Amino acid sequence: MNRQRWFETLHPSVVLLYLAGGMVLGLCTMHPVVLGLLCICALSVNLWLRGAKRTARTLLHALVLCCFITALNALCNHSGATELCMLFGAPITLEALAYGLAASLMLLTMWLWCAVWQCWMTSERFLYLFGNLAPTLSLMLSMVFALIPQSGKKLSQIRLCGKLDEGAGKKQRVRAWIRQVSALLVMDMEDSM
Repeated sequence: MNRQRWFETLHPSVVLLYLAGGMVLGLCTMHPVVLGLLCICALSVNLWLRGAKRTARTLLHALVLCCFITALNALCNHSGATELCMLFGAPITLEALAYGLAASLMLLTMWLWCAVWQCWMTSERFLYLFGNLAPTLSLMLSMVFALIPQSGKKLSQIRLCGKLDEGAGKKQRVRAWIRQVSALLVMDMEDSM
């Protein structure tokens, strides 16, 4: 049985509880061991569901952001007793570095759980769960959830149609980017009608 299809046999509330449990637990703790276990769980579910190639692409984007957050926390937060070095007259402490690592691990875990959410909690499941409670709100949210990936695909098509000149100046690139975003908004508005 297909991996995606096996989980489709479960009731949407079970899927929602599983995903919300993983996300809430990851957001409520800063303990590195618990965050590490949650990250391993989210990574294994991603590998099982989405495959190694798509998971590696997701990890690449997330790890770049996590490294930036860790470095930024170490540069901006100077509290801590264990001074590692001085940079621009400010101390870099082990505690600030460790806290930045824990915060970036939390972000990485949430990023991976959101990738799983995108695969498992489809707009139909969301509408099924919340359609009776708040029909208008659930319909609007399911439409927004469906428009986000569509907009990303449309933007890549628009970028392929109007490639930016490599030698163009900054002003021309900004104008081209504004035209691309404008075309995307027009396409999204037409589709929403």
